[in-house]
Amino acid sequence: MTQEDDVKNKGIMADIIHYARPKYIIVIIVSLLIAVAMVVTDNAFDSSRPSEADFSGDWTTESGEVVDTDEVTMGRYGGRGILTKDLPVELDYGTALCFTGNNISFTVFVDDEPVYSFSEEENFTGKGYGSAYHTIALYPEWGGRTVKIDASSVFSSKTGGRIRDISLEPAQSFRSRQAEGMLIPFVFSVIIFSIGLILLSVRIILPFRPEQPDLISLGITAILAGIWFCCDTGFYRLTMNAVILSRIMDLTLLHIWMLPLFLFIYSVTDEKRKQYVYLAMSLTAADIALVLFRRFVLGIEMSNVLWILPVYYGCMALIIVFMLRSDRRNSRRKKQKLDRSFLVLGLILAGACVIMDMLTYRSGAYSGTGRGEFTRVGLCAFFTLMAVGSLRTWIREKVSNRREHFINQMLQYALSSGDPEESIASVMEYFGNEFKAGHVFIYENMHDGTFRNTYEWFRAGITGLEDDSYKVIPYEGVVDQLYEVFMKEHRLILDDSEATRQLNPQLHDLIVKLKLKRTVVGPLESVSELKGFFGASIVPKENSREVAGMIWLMSYFVTQMLLQRDEKRDLIRYSYHDALTGVCNRRAMDEFEEEHADDAPYGFVMCDINGLKRANDTQGHDAGDEMILDVAGCLTEAFGEENVYRLGGDEFAAYSLGTTQEEFKGLVRKVRYLVAVKHRSISIGAAYAADKTEDRKMIKEKADELMYNEKERYYKGRHDRRR
Repeated sequence: MTQEDDVKNKGIMADIIHYARPKYIIVIIVSLLIAVAMVVTDNAFDSSRPSEADFSGDWTTESGEVVDTDEVTMGRYGGRGILTKDLPVELDYGTALCFTGNNISFTVFVDDEPVYSFSEEENFTGKGYGSAYHTIALYPEWGGRTVKIDASSVFSSKTGGRIRDISLEPAQSFRSRQAEGMLIPFVFSVIIFSIGLILLSVRIILPFRPEQPDLISLGITAILAGIWFCCDTGFYRLTMNAVILSRIMDLTLLHIWMLPLFLFIYSVTDEKRKQYVYLAMSLTAADIALVLFRRFVLGIEMSNVLWILPVYYGCMALIIVFMLRSDRRNSRRKKQKLDRSFLVLGLILAGACVIMDMLTYRSGAYSGTGRGEFTRVGLCAFFTLMAVGSLRTWIREKVSNRREHFINQMLQYALSSGDPEESIASVMEYFGNEFKAGHVFIYENMHDGTFRNTYEWFRAGITGLEDDSYKVIPYEGVVDQLYEVFMKEHRLILDDSEATRQLNPQLHDLIVKLKLKRTVVGPLESVSELKGFFGASIVPKENSREVAGMIWLMSYFVTQMLLQRDEKRDLIRYSYHDALTGVCNRRAMDEFEEEHADDAPYGFVMCDINGLKRANDTQGHDAGDEMILDVAGCLTEAFGEENVYRLGGDEFAAYSLGTTQEEFKGLVRKVRYLVAVKHRSISIGAAYAADKTEDRKMIKEKADELMYNEKERYYKGRHDRRR
């Protein structure tokens, strides 16, 4: 080894030691631990199929072989497999045959009668479509019959294609279980996407110069990565049946997102040699051209040319390495000090997580959707580090050291917390303490002509008024006039002065009533809509201008946290509510019964829609959905939305707590009347428990039996009970 090589190696080790500061090592360790926890939790969710619902084992092939469907592919049988199995003798109402299909077209038969078929047309990526979730309604009279699945691989090569996770359970239970398994990866994917939106917003509102970090490229990279990871979870396939769209995004975004990432890294270099940009763009164009040529000229599936990606990524990584090393040599010649700690550690962390996921995927631990647990966490950390690093560079050139500290703290609260509610509370507390404000508040648009105080923080020793009238502010006469100022200044400074009285007498009276001193307010906007406003009051005079200078930036962070909070609430609501009707689902009823196990008196109702199958068969599923919505509306009007539960396709249940028996009977009569008015038909079974000594199970069985008897009378003399 020459002396020059020894000096070079020592320089590399010095760089590593310089970057490996304790706080960055902690970031890497915590990120990897979170990723491991995600993998373990995700696997736990994936394996959470109830044993009594598991229907994957003991299927028989045409050759008489008994197999577990989770362990075979259609390619094993020449591209087409026929699997048969007897259904249980007893089937409950609402039970469905549920499973996930991967790149297969199939038909399901019950005693050789086709009951369900599925196939997809060839799409942009080829004949493959990835994963699709299926729920096939079963009827009690089918108990003991033979179900047959005739499945074929969609690929011309007759390889691949499989059926996974077969179960017998209510369709909503299956979808809720699948959604639970996707929840954690999806939340991290949304965080990545949200970071991208925040970066673009910051880039738009802050006056960056061309030589400063390119947050637009970084934001686009985060958005593309977030979209790909959201699609990869399978959530859109499950909730919106967006099978083809997810497939296209799954196989195309992987070839696009690397270029804007390169452009961001290029923007943080000092040398900025255009040759690297031309080389990266040429390499990306060659990658895309090769994929399109093999797909549309040679007719090869896009999924079969994924081997191009490691080559493409490897070449791009080499270009980035050479570019950074060249930039470092250039800075040494100029005797400039460069801080690349965020970039280098972010790239190392993201690269390590990507490699770990690739090894996990190649080992067969993952299949279908839901890959990239490590990469999700790695990219969250990477984009957060890049955002913090880029904004820190801008702050050093534009604002004081205090503002630099403030922005970093806001980014930490806004991007690092997993709970939006905690993030909002932490941000408000920090903002109030940082600028010594007495009161920090958020008002949100209720979309009913008012803005409501949804969050507030008070400094110790300061409390709100006993009169809560200040918590609701009308839009007309108050907010609308504030908004005119927001559009021009992006913030507003208010006090009890004559200037405020001239601006808005009603607002001035409110400020006097609340004894507010020096209030600074900024708008919370989302897609040109006033989502609310954020502000601080009782601000020391010496800090009021500084708060006014920061309030507009703070408003963007708070807006993104509110949007993230709303997305999380929607996910949680989906887990406990029926997607079609909006009423509660079986999971919600189970939890309700646990919480109110000792409550009495109560009434319990079982309800089944008559004629739903006829409507679906003769008028279409839209007409069937209308029947379901009408009946759900009648039950809700009588018992309240949170007391009505959809248990299956045509089956509902409802509870009435604290009512007398006569009142309960009146509610049942009301349901029958409302249903009759809508020209619908239902079968109802109602049972009443006067005190907690009566067994809940017996009450439910009694209601179910009464409903069943009523349904028997309805179908008496009819040839098809399913109608």
